[in-house]
Amino acid sequence: ILIHAFAVMRALRLDGQPRLAQAVYDVMFFDMDLALGQMGVGDMSMGKHIRRMQKAFNGRVHAYEAAIGNRAAMIDALRRNLYGTVKNGVPDKTLETMAGRVDVI
Repeated sequence: ILIHAFAVMRALRLDGQPRLAQAVYDVMFFDMDLALGQMGVGDMSMGKHIRRMQKAFNGRVHAYEAAIGNRAAMIDALRRNLYGTVKNGVPDKTLETMAGRVDVI
């Protein structure tokens, strides 16, 4: 979800639509708030969970933005952020393909 949200929001910002990019961000986290509630996360801890998710998303956005135009940096950012929980690593071909797709956004 986050890599797609990054792509959409970046495209909107580059197209001169920063308010629409912000609206996408707001709706995405509003929906995450609802989903957490449906999963049984209590109101008292909801803010903590949402802040942690926002921090993680914002960190990924900064990593991807910084890597635009630098294939090796983009592969590293994707390895850490998109595929960080994949056991036994990700094939180089997969990383190359994804880096190429993200880098044209």
